[in-house]
Amino acid sequence: VVDSVAKAGAGDLLASCPLPHVIWRLLDSPLLPLAWLTGYQGACFPAFDQLLAGAYEPPDEVPEDLLPRATAPSVPTSVADLRLRLVTCNVQTLKDKRQLVFQQLLDRQVLIAGLQETRTTLETQCKGAVFAEFASAACNGEGGATLLFNTRVPYGWCRGRPLFLEPAHLTCLHAEAQLICVQVRAPFLQVVCVCAHAPHSGLSAQAVQKWWHSFSSAPWLQSHRGRVLAFLDANAQLGSTTSEGIGSHAADNETPAGAFLRDWADNMEVCLPATMHNGDGLCDPGAREPTWFSPSGVGYRIDFVGVPAQWGCHRCVPSTLVDFELLNRDHIPAQVEVRLRFSGRPDPARPTPLFPRDPQQWPAASLDGLRQAIEAIPCPEWGVSVHKHVDLVFQAIKEAGRRCQPPPRRRCRAFVSEPTRILLDRSKGCRSALRGLKQLHQALLYRRASARPAVSSEGWSCRDVASLRQWVADTLGHVQKQLRQALAVDKGNYVRQAQARLQDAHDPFNAKAFFAALRALRPPGKRVLKPFSKLVVDAEADDDPTQRLKRQQKHFADLEAGVIVEERLVLDGPDACTGVTGSFLPKHLPAWVDVETDFRKCKAGKAPGADALPDWVWKARYCDGTYDRRSSSSSPMIHYIREEYRNRFFKVCQILSQLGVAPASLHIVCKWLTDTDLMEHAHDHERALLQAYFTGSFFTMKEGGNVIRTRAGTRPGDSIADALFSLLQADFIAGVRHRFDCQGMLLDPVTKTAFQ
Repeated sequence: VVDSVAKAGAGDLLASCPLPHVIWRLLDSPLLPLAWLTGYQGACFPAFDQLLAGAYEPPDEVPEDLLPRATAPSVPTSVADLRLRLVTCNVQTLKDKRQLVFQQLLDRQVLIAGLQETRTTLETQCKGAVFAEFASAACNGEGGATLLFNTRVPYGWCRGRPLFLEPAHLTCLHAEAQLICVQVRAPFLQVVCVCAHAPHSGLSAQAVQKWWHSFSSAPWLQSHRGRVLAFLDANAQLGSTTSEGIGSHAADNETPAGAFLRDWADNMEVCLPATMHNGDGLCDPGAREPTWFSPSGVGYRIDFVGVPAQWGCHRCVPSTLVDFELLNRDHIPAQVEVRLRFSGRPDPARPTPLFPRDPQQWPAASLDGLRQAIEAIPCPEWGVSVHKHVDLVFQAIKEAGRRCQPPPRRRCRAFVSEPTRILLDRSKGCRSALRGLKQLHQALLYRRASARPAVSSEGWSCRDVASLRQWVADTLGHVQKQLRQALAVDKGNYVRQAQARLQDAHDPFNAKAFFAALRALRPPGKRVLKPFSKLVVDAEADDDPTQRLKRQQKHFADLEAGVIVEERLVLDGPDACTGVTGSFLPKHLPAWVDVETDFRKCKAGKAPGADALPDWVWKARYCDGTYDRRSSSSSPMIHYIREEYRNRFFKVCQILSQLGVAPASLHIVCKWLTDTDLMEHAHDHERALLQAYFTGSFFTMKEGGNVIRTRAGTRPGDSIADALFSLLQADFIAGVRHRFDCQGMLLDPVTKTAFQ
């Protein structure tokens, strides 16, 4: 009515006499948005007289599947069988034999190899076709260490699927001429690999001691105690003195360097399997397993592979690779094969979402089909339980999404336009046709060589197939020419659009648009590291899954004044909202304009909640009756929720006092809130809504545990927390400005401008 009157007035279509006063009173009436119900004959809305009565309906019974359940803490586990083949070797330069060494490591399916004396001139980190290589440069032609990680050989199996190392799992922690350290963070395998070459016995005792002391106290290694894989040319003999990580198998008289090695292994909780037993698991102190031969031909064991002591050396199979060709008989590689079974938390399942976060990812035809399907959803009857009502609407929208979901498309780079996609598909089709025609041509040639009729089922001869192959090849060349031109145009357009987005993304209150514009500058394979980490309540406590779950549950319960309750008390307890007494007025009911306004505020790109429906889906149909219950309780309540500060104020006061904020700046706000009743002029309906909103809340942990009823607390993004923080921040800034002014610190023009 208001819209029609305004348009008529703008077009001078109204009569000369003014509208009667009763018309303007009618436009202000709270009953006007509900007047259409007087002639409504359906069962989807209550009767007009029922709304005018203002009587509350009794609360619907909560279904059993929505009630919380206290379950025993359970941590899902996934078992992985690991098989690691580790090799250490002093190659005495990789020059002229790099391919020879790498090929032998590949043939033996070595997972990690540590090479000393590589004598490479540059520090490198590169990913080859087989190995990811981390190398430290030699100093004055001496030294150089390299760690090789095989990305083709699986290091284990989990649930029937192979586990492979990836470059993203590897990080170099330290590199110098005689050693290199790389951290591995792969599923079920979190270790630190150290490849080191200790000083030989020809140097002074002080130099040897200094090197081992520096190696033992290295800060980049100390924090990884118990998780070290060592690839050592230790230039040390040991075995006569045993310890937890050093055995007496093939024992030698311990040298001074051997004592340093033993102390280092015990300090870092490293076990040397070659000193424990042979490949058959037998310990023979009189055995000889040399890895280095002196010029006189005497062999000594000075190369070792070390594994974490917690792995247990009985699971390791040590050996020496006497047939490994190095073009010299100086060193022999030492190998340890480890077989382990680990249990860990499986990767969280990530189902493919039904709806994208941004509707622009769907074509226009799919969006139109979704809009029409949502409009065709029947509205449930008003007498249906609100829980069933919401479930029916959600299921209907999801079913509409499944019908309208576009077919999977070929993944392309961001700059590829839709016409270019068509050319890519045509190019792919031509290549597939060429492969099929080539196979057909070869089959016909084979039939002709076998004295059989060289004719296909379609009646094509070899000449016909050759002509088709030539025609398809010419078509492919024409398509590829058009494709190159189209890609050049697309890249130019993409660059111009990216530049325009960067220039337009200058709103300081819309950081999301700014970072979205920066996405064009990010390389395709660049990982985005987000500052998120796991919750550690007590770093000193044992990392038992059950106890960790209890500590996290208590942590969140303390934040929100939570108490453990029984399941039946969640809805029937003294704090539960058992119903609302009193009545409401028609002005408290939301009009269609309010509902449409709420849905128009929904933004694209937001992560969906538990219903897996992003916000933009609700904008497909603004004024559909199926959304009535979703919006009817929120619109009049938000206005008063924003003003409910008192339950949250003292918690923020405590936090700010710990940050060193002056108490006087807090007491002013505290006194104002104490003397003011923010709900003084609120109607009983608003008070009832707030009561229903803040009571009966609870949480449970995903892994199980108890049911926790909450009594206080806010979440990130809560309007109450934002308003309260803004209020306190303004008062705090005013206090800071006053103190600066008293101390004469506002004389600087820049500082003075900042506090104006």
